[in-house]
Amino acid sequence: MSTILNNDVSREVAKIVLKAKYPNLSILEPGDSALVVAAKNIRAELKADYPGVKFSVRSERFSMGNAIRVGWTDGPNAAQVEAITNKYKQGSFNGMEDIYEYSRSDWKDAFGSAKYITTNRGQSESLVASAIEAVYAKLRGNFERDGIAKPTVEQYKTGSLWRVQLSGLHVCGGESVQDEVSRYLRKLSRSLPANARKHADQQKEQKEEVAEAKPNKRAANYNKSPGRAVRMARAARSAMKRGYF
Repeated sequence: MSTILNNDVSREVAKIVLKAKYPNLSILEPGDSALVVAAKNIRAELKADYPGVKFSVRSERFSMGNAIRVGWTDGPNAAQVEAITNKYKQGSFNGMEDIYEYSRSDWKDAFGSAKYITTNRGQSESLVASAIEAVYAKLRGNFERDGIAKPTVEQYKTGSLWRVQLSGLHVCGGESVQDEVSRYLRKLSRSLPANARKHADQQKEQKEEVAEAKPNKRAANYNKSPGRAVRMARAARSAMKRGYF
């Protein structure tokens, strides 16, 4: 009983701290819908980070769960948006065991959550044209060697670039020019977060934590390997045994 009470108290304390740190977000109060509050906070975060981009944030309920659907055109790429939305996911689906695994966090306790959150980025012709220009500039030599003209937006939109492959780069039946453009589009972003410095600092902190957690292989191998003096002594003993001295 005392453990449960302590956990409840710690969650309430965490909620107070988060509310003070993020005053622009709505707190999940008793009786509130975690789904509705999460959708509201996702809208608030996206609007604050990308004020020039129009987002559609819709919530829905269905048998055995609920979801939040986020859509927009151009602007930030999916990874940038998911850096915000993933914080509100209740868990993830384990395909190996065919079960949904829930995970609890102070953030979700404070600001709401949804079982599934999907993102869908629309692509304007201008965005696709930018990606095609970048891919063509990078692989111009391949295109010219094969006598293939620069792809068009129409070709990409209709999917006809799936049949276009560059010799020495795409294996028959494997990837294509369509893949090259799609891959570039996934990374291409026309928006940086309004608080880009905060995001950069957070990413830097995460990378530093990962780096500290990883063992230093070079140092470990150096410590395991014998020093120069030891190696020379071993070589000398071996030479003496063979009668070289």
